[in-house]
Amino acid sequence: MPHASGVSITLERHGQPTTVAASSDAVVTVDHHQYDTGQGPCLDANTYEQWLSVDSLAEETRWPAFVPRAMDEGIRSILSLPLKGTRSHGSLNLYATIERAFGEPEQQLATLLAAGASRVLTTADQHTNDEFA
Repeated sequence: MPHASGVSITLERHGQPTTVAASSDAVVTVDHHQYDTGQGPCLDANTYEQWLSVDSLAEETRWPAFVPRAMDEGIRSILSLPLKGTRSHGSLNLYATIERAFGEPEQQLATLLAAGASRVLTTADQHTNDEFA
């Protein structure tokens, strides 16, 4: 993704969203802003099992507690896609410091990446116990 400045994977662990992989501490911080406020595209992608594209956080109205925090971290656009295994679920989250970073080509590529990650989750779910579910 040429314009992505960070990426993370959020999974439900013990009933709570958890960042299990991230490209930087800054991305983890943005994820935690979503968890702390209970709002944001990664949470909604997981809950509603649909991908969410935020072209411009400056124009976004869906998550009033989360948006200012993300903008304070320099984030301007987000793409979150649901991940689903046999027992695990969560989201793949792409962050950018520019507006409108994730157009149609990036969305298509992210959809392929999320499908691959979901297959990995399914395989992992089949080979692990319930300790992390």
